[in-house]
Amino acid sequence: MSHAIQNRCFLAGAALTLTTLAISPAMADRGNRMSRVPAKTTAALASTADDGIDGYRTSFYDPFLGMQEKPAQSTLSIEYGLEAIEIPSLILLEPQEVPLWRAEDALSDGSRLRVAGLIDSELNTEDFAPWITIPATNQKIGRAIVRGDAYSLRIAISNMQLPEGASLVIYPLDNPSAIVGPFTGAGHRNDGTAYSRTSHAFEEGQQPALVVEVLWPADNAVPADMPFTTEVAWGYYPTLRSSVGGGAGACHNVPACYSAWDDIADSVGHIKYVSGGFSYVCSGQLVATNANDDTPYFLTANHCVNSSSTAASTEFYWRWEKTSCSSSGATFSNTSNNGQLIATNTSSDTSLLMVLGEMPSYCYFSGWIASAASSGSSNTCLHHPSGDYMRISFGQKSNSPNCGGSSSNYFRMSWNDGVTEGGSSGSGVWRDSDQRLHGTLTCGASACSGSNGNGQADSYGRFDRFYSNHSSKMAAGSDDAYEPNDSCVDAADLGSGTVSNLVAKSGNDDWYRIEAAAGETVTVQVDFIDGYGDIDAIAYNGCSGSVVDSSNSNSSDEFLGWANTSSSTQQYYLKVYLDNDHRNEYNLIVSGSSTPVCGNGIVEGDEECDDGNSNSGDGCSGCEIEIACNSDCAFPYDGQVDIDDFSVMLVQWGLNGTCDIDDNGTVGLDDFSIFLVDFGPCP
Repeated sequence: MSHAIQNRCFLAGAALTLTTLAISPAMADRGNRMSRVPAKTTAALASTADDGIDGYRTSFYDPFLGMQEKPAQSTLSIEYGLEAIEIPSLILLEPQEVPLWRAEDALSDGSRLRVAGLIDSELNTEDFAPWITIPATNQKIGRAIVRGDAYSLRIAISNMQLPEGASLVIYPLDNPSAIVGPFTGAGHRNDGTAYSRTSHAFEEGQQPALVVEVLWPADNAVPADMPFTTEVAWGYYPTLRSSVGGGAGACHNVPACYSAWDDIADSVGHIKYVSGGFSYVCSGQLVATNANDDTPYFLTANHCVNSSSTAASTEFYWRWEKTSCSSSGATFSNTSNNGQLIATNTSSDTSLLMVLGEMPSYCYFSGWIASAASSGSSNTCLHHPSGDYMRISFGQKSNSPNCGGSSSNYFRMSWNDGVTEGGSSGSGVWRDSDQRLHGTLTCGASACSGSNGNGQADSYGRFDRFYSNHSSKMAAGSDDAYEPNDSCVDAADLGSGTVSNLVAKSGNDDWYRIEAAAGETVTVQVDFIDGYGDIDAIAYNGCSGSVVDSSNSNSSDEFLGWANTSSSTQQYYLKVYLDNDHRNEYNLIVSGSSTPVCGNGIVEGDEECDDGNSNSGDGCSGCEIEIACNSDCAFPYDGQVDIDDFSVMLVQWGLNGTCDIDDNGTVGLDDFSIFLVDFGPCP
């Protein structure tokens, strides 16, 4: 949040909350959390005014099954059994600019909490040595580890132009399931950029490390320089590590102690992003659309994220929190990579992103109001102060902001219990009466003073001002022109060709009708990026018919194909669906080809010949070339060993060809001797 009044970057003199950080490999089990009395919230949550929408939990969440995430993509090392082969390491030294960065932070107005600086760390071909050749394909794999004594490391790729058949993946050494990629060509956004997830040093003495793996095509020599540029965000401020410095002040409240806010807590995210050569952290939350269509919209502050490039670099952390009121440690369960800027409003300091990377199934979409909340109303804020685990603050709203701008765009929050800090920017404030969001944190002077708040207030950008400019975006997430095609009876017609920019949403299947002539073979490619959501497809021979093919891999792209073996034109129905995520985009590539008909005088498919009949003894039988004898080596194989065959033999001399009569791999003198013996009609 913005600090025109007070610098909060390091909370000089504030007592720190000491916790032990434990990483949860799966989601925190809220079913095991203690029952809590919401002392600061109203007991009954009712929609008291029809001025917005309620929040809801994602449509594919099953509280009994918990998380239903797709299996993690395999690393190249695991896929090809290379774990036992040591990976070379590139050791990064602390940048000499770190003391300067810290001095600048101490003088900053605290408008954004800076946590890392980008440094050049060019990876050359020799850094990936030894390159390992895969015997079956002759492809090569190069691997390198980037490590250093930082609080965190994150790789930023630019200028990526991988050749056909090459790919790149990146993952934290201690968490291969956090893999990103495979990136091909110019990357997922086709702009040459890509970002890894962050590797953290969670404990004192731990060294963050990231693995970069490159798969190189067999028919392309590995170049002296890699076709991409590498920078590393060197973390010099401790986030996700409150037990060793940094961290929030001692006057905060833990959300796990207020069970009425469990749902809202599952909408809140801690974000890390790159802007102007540095990484920063802020807060934000998922918000619902009017259509409740699971579009993964994420609301934060404009002064945090306000450009497409910054949004693309955003990493989202979910459930970075204590799991019970009495927990001594905090956990986070999942991260999502990459965002897309949907809309931004400087006047109310509000930005709306869409999360592109896969998200956990337990996420909650916050409701909101499209009008101003009443002055004097009780409100609650959930946020990540100083990049620390989630906290909750309680206070009253008034119309006169203490910073940011006029009351036409901002309002004031005065805190009864708890405060905010740098890193809390972009977090929402919710009306207690119905838990609907109506603002995002932009600036203020509140802070901890020992175990109490300092009595200062903060200002929030008014969501209703943002909504008035972008209500069409909040109505529903964008969809494609084929909607509504959510059932077989509403299937959209498809012909051969490519259809681009289609949208798959959770709980909203896409149906297409494809017509195939008698003897025609249909092939379908569903082209998508698996890291943005796993899409599968099934083809049927009727709305109540049988499955003719299906494809449900855990990688990018699905492929289907079937043949119409009947004697008449048939209609087939293709269902494309999002397996277990919220939203993804895809392209459909449909092609049809007739089954070759032998004897129609047209060479088709894998036919060697077609002379218009099925007779044998005429050089073409069953659409396969008939050879009366090996010495008759010139097409059309007329059963005569003559000068035509000799001419072909001369052309193939020293090579492997049809005139290799003795089948030893080379046309030579032995073949010529046989040719002379057989000269004339085939014996």
